[in-house]
Amino acid sequence: MNSQADTLLAALRKGPLTTGDIHRLGIGRPAARILNLRQRGHSIITRIKEINTMWGVSRIARYTLKKQPVAKAA
Repeated sequence: MNSQADTLLAALRKGPLTTGDIHRLGIGRPAARILNLRQRGHSIITRIKEINTMWGVSRIARYTLKKQPVAKAA
């Protein structure tokens, strides 16, 4: 069985995700799962964007997995 962090990593490998995207994957605490992935050595960029909503200004995060360098054969 895959963990939420594994599910999130697989999705990030396909492209950037917002907090809402991650919630739609069934992951309730995106920032905690991002932290888990960082602790496992993955480099993830976080960009915060402010958006206007009918309730005022809201902030959303957009997460991007940095491409890991490919090891060269000796």
